[in-house]
Amino acid sequence: MKKCVSKDHAEIGIETIGIDWSAHSDANLLARVARERDREAYAELYRRLERQALSLARAITNNRVLAEEAVQEAFCRVWVYGSYFKPGGNVRAWVLQIVARESLKKIRTLRKEIREKDWVSASQDSKEAPAVAAGEH
Repeated sequence: MKKCVSKDHAEIGIETIGIDWSAHSDANLLARVARERDREAYAELYRRLERQALSLARAITNNRVLAEEAVQEAFCRVWVYGSYFKPGGNVRAWVLQIVARESLKKIRTLRKEIREKDWVSASQDSKEAPAVAAGEH
């Protein structure tokens, strides 16, 4: 999947130097992202929530790489679905809920891959067993 944003926001060419975002609430930033596709507001929202999002994802996945991927996917969803946020809600809680869901999705995908590999391995072992028992191996 193509990344929506990186830690340095290079993929979408964001420069936030010189802008004072301190007067903007998280809700205001998200509204700007949803209505205007404001990349600078998106970068600021990412900057504000990234540390907590990574901490949550890491606690869920117990894996740095999976956590980073989950946060990446979550922020892509924030960019795409920001207009679905209900005004008056807690932006931080909404984003962290997305992070938690993406983290759990990463774990489910990894477990499924492991089960499939185990099944293939067990299937290959059972095909070799008759040959070994007959002394053909």
